[in-house]
Amino acid sequence: MRLTHPHISGRVIAAFLCVFFGGLAQIDAQAPLPAGTASPAPEAVLSATVGSIRDDARASILTAAKQLQAVIKHGVVTSANATTAPDGYASRVHASIQDYLNFFSAAINQVEESANGQSLILRLNPVRTGINRVGLSLTLTKPSVSSLVEQSVPEDARASVVGGLEKQQGDLDDTTFAVAYSFVTPKFEWTATSPCFGRDPETYRDLLSGLLMAAPDVDVRAEQIALWQLKKTVIALLPESVRMAKVNEVDFPLTVPLTDFGANAGVAFQLATQWGQLEGRGTLKEQQFFTELGFQTVEDLYDNQPQLSLVGSYHHPARFGGPNEWSANVELQFGRYNINRLVRESRGNAAAAVQLLKTYQAANDTADKFVLVATYKHREAYAVATLDIGGSPVTGFTPIDAASYSELSARLQWGMKLHQLVFASRPRVDVTLEGIRTLENTTVTKNRWVGSVTLTMPVNDAISVPLSLTYANKTEYLDQKDRRLSAHLGFSYRLPGL
Repeated sequence: MRLTHPHISGRVIAAFLCVFFGGLAQIDAQAPLPAGTASPAPEAVLSATVGSIRDDARASILTAAKQLQAVIKHGVVTSANATTAPDGYASRVHASIQDYLNFFSAAINQVEESANGQSLILRLNPVRTGINRVGLSLTLTKPSVSSLVEQSVPEDARASVVGGLEKQQGDLDDTTFAVAYSFVTPKFEWTATSPCFGRDPETYRDLLSGLLMAAPDVDVRAEQIALWQLKKTVIALLPESVRMAKVNEVDFPLTVPLTDFGANAGVAFQLATQWGQLEGRGTLKEQQFFTELGFQTVEDLYDNQPQLSLVGSYHHPARFGGPNEWSANVELQFGRYNINRLVRESRGNAAAAVQLLKTYQAANDTADKFVLVATYKHREAYAVATLDIGGSPVTGFTPIDAASYSELSARLQWGMKLHQLVFASRPRVDVTLEGIRTLENTTVTKNRWVGSVTLTMPVNDAISVPLSLTYANKTEYLDQKDRRLSAHLGFSYRLPGL
């Protein structure tokens, strides 16, 4: 813990930013700290002991820690260790077009190969004009033979025919073009008079810094004094020659190897243990302080910022890779309690915003949210009359004449707490509507739409009574097959934590 700032330490600001963008952890500041630690290696430096003890101290009092998410620009990726080497397609294509890419280097933002080596992705620099942001990408995928074609070949000749068809397809024959559009405000400040859109962390960095600086002082004087005294004691244990040689090093004396303490190495190690425990206590005190101020609510306010995005893609597979496909997706999200509301109700005053955070936390309304997602997919008709391998027709091939296919799916979700009290608590209403409609050529093959309204009445912290009304456009989509409207009364009990 750096103690150079009289109000807020740099470590706390960094920790808060990590918590804000990566998930909040619940802290129990009263749990005991670790009692002991293993003996250090002779070449170990004090900072290793301090860091280890500090981390152990924090870990021992985490009651519900959330794992940090490995977020990549276009999704979350989790993978196990590969048992075989990645396919060389992506690296081979990358090398073959590298000379051409150099001519367009100013327009290309990133070129990446997929983990399995099957695809090469080119992302162009995003286009920004005001709050409008447009991203373009091109994906080259290793051409393959569609299952439609495979299943149309006699099984005894399938392997050889598929191998021959793959040789007829070029490396650049399977392409996917994608465009993404979104509203993203470049920067949001306390003096802003218009709403902010999007959830780019850079947009809110200055605003968040102002919120932190407007918070009251954190009283960690006892830990600061104890650390200062510990530092003096540790330095006094060093021989004069070592002390003079290393005094100007960054983080002195934590960078000093234990062997440099000579006969005092054991005492230095014990002091480093106390140092780590003090840093753990000080940081936890600051985290608990910000939690009591309602700063945990900032994560929900950020997540409730209005966000509108549209994504479209067109996939043109190789000759025997199946039909062309294209899709479009629109997503709109916002919550009633968000950063826009915080800035508006505080009238651009960071100190007033700090007080509002307590109010928002007490009201517990940050879960009120509206979400609308709609997706349209279309697969073109696909026909293959004959197959030729080396100029000879494939014997027994069944001609393909696949119909076009379209799918529209949508989901709407909205919920909020009501102001009326029931059993001294506020009930909650949730509305959902979701459906799907599919067509083959012009024939409707599925048309399913279901909507529900749920009123949840809390009896106490553990017991609630939900009442639901559900409507469907067809009776078979409900439990009661003879009615389109159904009602359900339930009982919910939340088990206490073990």
